[in-house]
Amino acid sequence: IKLQQRNWIGRSEGARVEFPVDTAGGITVFTTRQDTLFGATYMVLAPEHEMVERIIPAAWPEGTHPVWTGGH
Repeated sequence: IKLQQRNWIGRSEGARVEFPVDTAGGITVFTTRQDTLFGATYMVLAPEHEMVERIIPAAWPEGTHPVWTGGH
């Protein structure tokens, strides 16, 4: 299946970029458009990503709506 995907999608030329994270070192992403990274305003991690538990705050600021906390 992977070979089929490679043949269908093709090779992507790009770069790996690391965004620093205060409590966890950094998050590395792959992009084919490095010139657009200066406009990045947010990044999303899957809830089960290993880094989530290390970067969520011990307590959310007062008044933070529960929908923004992901249940943490």
